[in-house]
Amino acid sequence: YAKTIEISKILADPEQFPVLKSAYETIIKNSNYDAVHIRNGCYNPKHASVSGDHKHYQIWSGWREKVMISPGSELFLNIDLTYAAIVKKGELIDYIKKILGRENLSDLVTGYTNRDFNAVCVEIKGMEIKCKHNSITKKVVQLVNETANSYTFEFTHEGENYTNNVREYFKLKYNTILRYPEYPLVQIGPISKNIYIPMELALI
Repeated sequence: YAKTIEISKILADPEQFPVLKSAYETIIKNSNYDAVHIRNGCYNPKHASVSGDHKHYQIWSGWREKVMISPGSELFLNIDLTYAAIVKKGELIDYIKKILGRENLSDLVTGYTNRDFNAVCVEIKGMEIKCKHNSITKKVVQLVNETANSYTFEFTHEGENYTNNVREYFKLKYNTILRYPEYPLVQIGPISKNIYIPMELALI
């Protein structure tokens, strides 16, 4: 798809400014074939640095650009340098194991005073995850001091009302048998709602 625009005509019509700004920003974003677009930023993975105590993420440098049109109909390009912490796609549960350097995570439920528990909360807060059971993408709020065995709630399934724990909920509604019901649950957004899922059902 190609579209020809006449810049002089667009600059003469302020209502067309968004079209011109969008066109310039698209050209700039696609001028670097090595760049990876994440939200409204462009990043170059070739110059990444490894970070984290267990080398579990990378720091990518990049930029955010914005085209501005002055009252005198002049075009300006504003570029801000930016950085992003990049985590490889995979299982959230494997990522947490890598952070802590161990396989068994059942002792994380000792509570919010637990140093490892708090460290994981800091690392995963704001991370985008995809829920395996419904393919919805949400942001992580935190770990919670509850497990799929201990946390119970009310829900409706096929017209029947139930009060049961998270383990039985996923077994009943999604025919999913959890492997680690003793691991802490993950709270996902929005933060105003108490939505908890097992960490084994979260994909980064």
